[in-house]
Amino acid sequence: MSHVEKQMKGLREIGRIDRDLWEREWVTLDTLLGIAQVQLAEVKSVADVGCGGKELEVGAIERGIAYRGFDIDDGNFETDKLPVKDSTFDLVVALALIEHLHNPDNFLREAIRILSPGGALVVSTPNWHFASRNFYDNPAHVQPYTPPSLETLFTAYGLEGVMTFPGLRAKPRSSYLGKTRFRRAALRPFRGNVPFLPGALTGRATSVFAVGTRPAG
Repeated sequence: MSHVEKQMKGLREIGRIDRDLWEREWVTLDTLLGIAQVQLAEVKSVADVGCGGKELEVGAIERGIAYRGFDIDDGNFETDKLPVKDSTFDLVVALALIEHLHNPDNFLREAIRILSPGGALVVSTPNWHFASRNFYDNPAHVQPYTPPSLETLFTAYGLEGVMTFPGLRAKPRSSYLGKTRFRRAALRPFRGNVPFLPGALTGRATSVFAVGTRPAG
C-alpha cells in the first residue's frame, strides 16, 4: 500500500480505542446480517481486512468469535494473497477499505476464497451519492462506490443474497430498510450518538454497507 496509507495507519493506532464506539459496530453487524438471513450467533470466526488498530477484536472475543486481523503490514490487498487457507472464516469484514483500492479484484477474490461456504462478506465505504463533496478530502481515497455499483460488483463475483444498507450504527432494523433508506440516513440532522436526542434525529450517515454470502454449494 502507499506511503500515505502507512502514515494514516500510524495515526489511527495512536488514538485510544473507544470500546463503546466499536461495540456499536458489532451491534450493527448483528442487525445487518440478520436482515441478510445470516445469524451472527452462528459465526465462529471472523477476518477483519484493513483492520487498523484491530478495534473489532474485543467485541469478537466477547462473543466467542475467533478473530484475525489483516492490514497493510500483511501485504498489498490489490496484489497479494492473504496468508490463510481457503474457507477459513464464517465472516469477512472490511470497513472503510475498498475505496482505498484502485482495483478491488484481488481483494474480492481473496475475501471470497477465505470465506466458508455460506459465510458472509460485509464491506463499508462512503456512498458517492451523498459523500461526493468531501470524498477526496481523504488523500488515500481513490475509488468511489454507490449502492447499485456495490450490488453489481458483489453479484459479478458470485456472491448471493446481496443487499446494501445505509451506514447507520446501532439503529433499529427499520432504519436500514425501505426505498428511501439512504436518503433518510443522509438527512438526519445530527451525526453521532447524542443521548438527549431521539435516535431518529442522530447518526447521520453518508456511507453504505454491502452484504453478500458465498454460495453454500
